Amino acid sequence: MQIDIKTSSVKPLRNTYAYIEKRFGDKPASRYQEATYDIQEEINFHYKPLWQPEFDLYDKGRTVIQMKDWYVLKDPRQFYYGAYTQTRAKQQEILESNFTLVEKHDLLRNISEEILNKVTKLLLPLYCKQDIFIFYIQWLIFLLIG
Repeated sequence: MQIDIKTSSVKPLRNTYAYIEKRFGDKPASRYQEATYDIQEEINFHYKPLWQPEFDLYDKGRTVIQMKDWYVLKDPRQFYYGAYTQTRAKQQEILESNFTLVEKHDLLRNISEEILNKVTKLLLPLYCKQDIFIFYIQWLIFLLIG
């Protein structure tokens, strides 16, 4: 008795979902694209919000900012949550090591009070946008070290 092992391929019925195909064409989409693009509900809301009944939920007219496509504000690195949190943790470690360097070498003693006030006023609000904040802090430390 002889057994022949034959391989067969399964051809998908479609490459991606219709809403992704409309945006990117008929090609296989990444999991990131399927999970982040055009998933916001825009029709078929049952109730108006109580706090602003003149608007629907997620109504584009609610904001003063008007855009043709809100999905142009996408993450160019296409971070998934795990990679995003790991990158943020690494950035936080870098920031803390920079602060340690400044404290260890007492680099702030050479800066005038006026500049310190400007740094406090302009940079500290950027702390929530860590990419920008880390860039400016590293630039400031570079200037201090020379």
